[in-house]
Amino acid sequence: MNVIHWAFVICMLLPMPPALAQRAPEIPRSPNLAHRDFLARAWRRITPHAVIRSDMGYGNEDQVSARIESVVRQARTVFSPDQRESNWERVEVYLTASRNDYLSVLKVETGADGTGSGGMHCWRSGEPQRVFVHGDSWPVLQHELWHAVVRQDLVDCPKWLNEGLAEIFEEGVFVGDQLVLGGVSSRRLPAARDLVSRTGEPLRIFFQRDAVWNSRLRTGRDSGTSQYTQAWLLMHFLLFADDGGHRSRVNCLLQRLQQSRSGGTAIHDCIGMGNLPDLEREMNRFVGDGLKASDPVAFGSLLLDWAERTQGGEAAESVSRLSDLKALRRDVESLLTELPATQRNRLPLLDDCHVQWNSADRTAILRFDASDGNTWVLNIPALEPKKTGATASPRPTIRWLMD
Repeated sequence: MNVIHWAFVICMLLPMPPALAQRAPEIPRSPNLAHRDFLARAWRRITPHAVIRSDMGYGNEDQVSARIESVVRQARTVFSPDQRESNWERVEVYLTASRNDYLSVLKVETGADGTGSGGMHCWRSGEPQRVFVHGDSWPVLQHELWHAVVRQDLVDCPKWLNEGLAEIFEEGVFVGDQLVLGGVSSRRLPAARDLVSRTGEPLRIFFQRDAVWNSRLRTGRDSGTSQYTQAWLLMHFLLFADDGGHRSRVNCLLQRLQQSRSGGTAIHDCIGMGNLPDLEREMNRFVGDGLKASDPVAFGSLLLDWAERTQGGEAAESVSRLSDLKALRRDVESLLTELPATQRNRLPLLDDCHVQWNSADRTAILRFDASDGNTWVLNIPALEPKKTGATASPRPTIRWLMD
């Protein structure tokens, strides 16, 4: 994100392509009028974590609100409960259909010029955080919402860590109303390979780029966008490589920063400056041998498909099936064999599964551990209709855990 100072306003925007980075400022037409018109026609919804205003065609208001809540809640689970800000202040989210409205609302609300950007996260002392997104772009929105969570739950975070995790969230895809993380899109592969062969730099230098992060981005050179690729690759490696064996390092970094340690101290404590060459070699090997386009969304959909099948029939039979872990695993793996090989090759193998029951509402909580280090939690609501007159149980939900 590009950090820009306007008086007391700080905004963060997505990296711009070189052609846009050189463009003259865009002047919105009648910004005050456009701002008033947008507020007059936009729908408004308040959720536990956000105040949403939109004239976009993302979907109905309930679905948009639920998904924004899903992103924020999942982002907050990155931090342990005792690390999260207890007095959460709702983030103001503006979703605009037209380019002029995006520039106008941004200009009037913050004084910022959104030239060349598709989204911004802004904050000002004493005021709520604001997120602005133009166009139907959930990835941009997910990226900016991560920054809003960091600003409240962590406050200070090195740009390489902040942006790397924001890029992880940007790559997330929804399964129903649950955001699923950990995928590698096809556009990431050539960028990562180019990084290790040409545009990357030693981590000891990369970790010192905070002071010049924004100026490098503004130049429009390869170095500006490659730093986002390097931040994403580092975070993806630490979270997902070697069956999640490095994930504790990310948790350590966040904990040290929350304890008001400096970025350099956090790196020293959690990674070790002397270990950086070895980490670089492991990352390069990961790109060459292990990094591939993966599809965790398909794995999530597979589990949902299985859950909906098991909910059929008598409640007692469903309970019996869920209680038999060996049969449960056989059922899931049999669904895997039904998939085409091209899709099956993009899915992780199932390593283990556990079931926990909530006796109060008869909810089943299933935990699936996959061979790629991911852990999936599948919540299956009561296996028979509620007494409220509903004709069917609520749909299962699935989420990915970072712990």
